[in-house]
Amino acid sequence: MLRQYLQLFRIHTASLTIPAVVIGYLLATNSPSPLYIFLISIYALLFHGFGFLWNNIFDLPYDKEDPYKKHFPLVNGSISFEKTKKIAIFGTASTFIYGLLLFNNNIIAIIFFILAILFGFLYNIFNKKYIHAIIYISLSFTFLSLSPFVNFHSLNHIAFGYGTFTFITMVFQNGISGFIKDMKVNQKNTLMHLGTYLENDYLHIGAVTLLYAYVIRFLILIVGLLLSKTLLTFLLFAVVQLFVIMLTFIMLKEGNFNRDHRVKLMSLIEVLNYYSLAIIMIDYTTWAWVLFLFIFPIIYFVIMNKILWGTTIYPKV
Repeated sequence: MLRQYLQLFRIHTASLTIPAVVIGYLLATNSPSPLYIFLISIYALLFHGFGFLWNNIFDLPYDKEDPYKKHFPLVNGSISFEKTKKIAIFGTASTFIYGLLLFNNNIIAIIFFILAILFGFLYNIFNKKYIHAIIYISLSFTFLSLSPFVNFHSLNHIAFGYGTFTFITMVFQNGISGFIKDMKVNQKNTLMHLGTYLENDYLHIGAVTLLYAYVIRFLILIVGLLLSKTLLTFLLFAVVQLFVIMLTFIMLKEGNFNRDHRVKLMSLIEVLNYYSLAIIMIDYTTWAWVLFLFIFPIIYFVIMNKILWGTTIYPKV
């Protein structure tokens, strides 16, 4: 039963949520505390887990119609809907209290934390109903990632750059990759609004969709390059991002709709985009923490994915 609840929390995908929050902290201080990194990792994990729990609750009517989500515990009835709601309410309240204690009366950090919760709820309420709901989850993740930064440092150009990178990355992952993955689901979909549609399992990609996708990828590239301080990180970041653009071209190619293939491309894009950011962190922190940012997501994801879904790499989304 515990395993099924953890599946609802989708804690295996926290492999990138946790380091995103840690990066926010590392950007704010020259002498990071291992204890505080542990504490904000718990903070990120709680936020991630209970956020996805609410997502499962609000999306249940749609998930029941999604042939790719029959394995979800709420969909197959292995977990009670009413019990899940009670756990979500208790868990959200606990996370809120933990956040207040963690930020120790820093009003700006607490405001960012509350905004992260608020926009997360707005996303779960309007997701699949409002074509621009991805803005809410992107803002939620951005405020979550920046909350430890503002707890130790005043807002500056680095915070703005990291926040922008985080925001537009989430817009891409949810509003392009995520919508491509869920093309068969009956929901409001930005890409359909932009001329992308399925016809007899053949995916037609609208020209405006392509423009939308590549403008976002270009913005991610530019913001990352602006965050780079040295020629080495500048070049390494550019190389990885160019590879991501190539994978984006493959993911957005017209043709038969093979969801598994596109999910693999989506996952690879997400992972490489994160590692391009980890490369930039070479300029901002010690090599020990850079190695942590490179190694932790791999170890965490493989172990959790194996425990929860019985697979080593292939994500169950």
